Amino acid sequence: MTERKFVRALSSGDILAYEEAALKSRAAVADRPIHKMMESLLSTESGFTNFRGFVNWGLILLLIFGGKMVLNNFNRYGIIMDPFFWRHILQGEQYDLAGLVFVAFVNVHIFIGFFIERIMSQFSLPQSIYIFSVSLNLCACILFPTIVVLANDWSPFFTSPVLMLYIIVFLKLWSYAMVNTWCRTARAKALAAATSEQMGQLALSAAGRMHLLANAAQSDHQRSQYAAPKKGAANTGTAIRTFSVSRRTKVSGSQKYVDCADFDELTKRSLKLRLTQYPDNLTFGDIYYFLFAPTLCYELNFPQTFSIRKRFLLKRVLELICLVQLILLLIQQWMVPALQKSVSPFIRSRSTYVVEHLLNIAIPNHVLWLLGFYAFFHSYLNVVAEMMKFGDRRFYEDWWNATSVPSFWSSWNIPVHRWCRRHVYKPILSMGFSRFWAGTVVFFVSAIFHELLVSVPLKMLRLWAFLGMLGQQPYALLVYHFCPQGGKTGNIAVWLTLIVGQPLALYMYFHDYYVQQQQKQ
Repeated sequence: MTERKFVRALSSGDILAYEEAALKSRAAVADRPIHKMMESLLSTESGFTNFRGFVNWGLILLLIFGGKMVLNNFNRYGIIMDPFFWRHILQGEQYDLAGLVFVAFVNVHIFIGFFIERIMSQFSLPQSIYIFSVSLNLCACILFPTIVVLANDWSPFFTSPVLMLYIIVFLKLWSYAMVNTWCRTARAKALAAATSEQMGQLALSAAGRMHLLANAAQSDHQRSQYAAPKKGAANTGTAIRTFSVSRRTKVSGSQKYVDCADFDELTKRSLKLRLTQYPDNLTFGDIYYFLFAPTLCYELNFPQTFSIRKRFLLKRVLELICLVQLILLLIQQWMVPALQKSVSPFIRSRSTYVVEHLLNIAIPNHVLWLLGFYAFFHSYLNVVAEMMKFGDRRFYEDWWNATSVPSFWSSWNIPVHRWCRRHVYKPILSMGFSRFWAGTVVFFVSAIFHELLVSVPLKMLRLWAFLGMLGQQPYALLVYHFCPQGGKTGNIAVWLTLIVGQPLALYMYFHDYYVQQQQKQ
C-alpha cells in the first residue's frame, strides 16, 4: 500500500499565487480543463458593471406600460382632447380692456424703479428715503396684482401667467436696485479716494512751487551782490538759464502727453469692449433689455453673442410650439380625467383608493413636469436668449444626477438660484447669520412665492405649496442623516419627492378647487 504524498498548501491569503499554481498544475493533466476560479456576474465581488441590456429592457417595459395606459385611456374616455384648446385661452380676458390695462400696468412699477435710480444718481438724497421708496414700489408690485386678481372673476389660465409676470418684475427690480446701490457706493468711494489723492498732489505741487520760487529768489539776490559779468559770461549765463527753463517746459509737456496717451488707450479699450459704467447704464434701453433678458440678476454689461443663429433659433421655436401643444393635449386627455376620477374616493376618505388614484396622478403629472421643464428652460429661454444675443445660456445644471436635495434645488432652476444666492443668501451671511438660517430664509421666500402663484389665481388659501416648499429643508436634513455621502440613495430620494411630492400637493389643490366650484354651482 502506497502512502499518499501530502503537499504543503499555499497560504490562504495569497489568492493570486494559488490560482497561478493551480492553473499550471491542471494544465499538465490531459482532461482539458475549462473551469477556473470566478465569481458570479451579479455578485459585487465580480466588478461587473455593464447592465446596458437591462436599461433597454426597462425602456421596452416602459413603452409597453405607457402604450397600455394610452389604450386604456382611449377605451374609457374616447378622444376628448381639442387640438385648438389654446384658442379658448387666447380669446379670454386678455382682450378685455381691463385685462389689457392690468397687464400694461406693470410698466408703472418699472418707470418708478427707473426714475428712483436716476434721481439717486443726480442728487445726494438720504439712504433712508431711497430704501423707503424702493420698498414701497416693490410691495406695490406684489400687492396690486394680488388685489386685482382677487377682486375680479378672471380665469386662472389668465391670472396665473400675469401674476408670474409681476413676480418676475418684482425680482428683477429688486436686483436692479441692489446692483445700482453697489455701483453708487463704489463710485462714491472712488470719488472720495480720487479727491484725497488730488488734494495730496496739489499740496505737494504747491510746496514744490514755493520751494522753487524761494531758490530762484535766493539765486537772484546772490547774483545781484556781485559785479556785472563780462560780455561772454553774460551770454553764457543767459544761455544756461534759457536752457534750464526750456528743459523744464519740455519735461512737463512730455509728461502731460504721456498721461493723455494712456487715458486715450484706456478709453479705446473701454469703447472696444463696449463696457458701460455707472451712471451711464440708467437708460430705458438698458432696463428694458434686462427685463426681457432670460435672467433675474442685473449687470451693467451682460455677455453677448455677435450674431443670431437662425437654424438654432428655428429648432428651438419648433420645439416650443410642439411641446406646448403636446402638454395641452396631455392635460385634456390624461390629467383632467385622472383628477376628476380621484375626487370621489378622496371625499369618501377611502385611503386605499386615495393612494391608488394618487399614484395614477403621479405618472402623468411627472411626465408633464418633465415636458414643461424642457419646453421652458431649454426651448423658450434659448429662444429669448438667441433673439437678444444673450450669451449666458446656463439655465439649468444636471439636476437629474443630484445626490442631495440642496444640490437639486441649486441646479434645476439656475436663474432663481442665482437670484436667491446673490440677493438673499449672501447678504444674510454678511450680517453674521449661519448658513442654516440663511438657507431657511431662502426656502421661506421661495415658499411664499410658490403659494402666491397658486392660491391667488385659484382664490383659496390652503398653504399646501407653502408647506411643501418649506418642508424641503427638513427633508434635506433627513436625507443627509440617512445617506450623508449622497450617492444612489440620495438621488433616489430626490426623484421620490419629484414623483410623489408634487402630485400630492396638486391632488390637494384640485380637490379643494373642485369642491369650491361645486358649492358655487
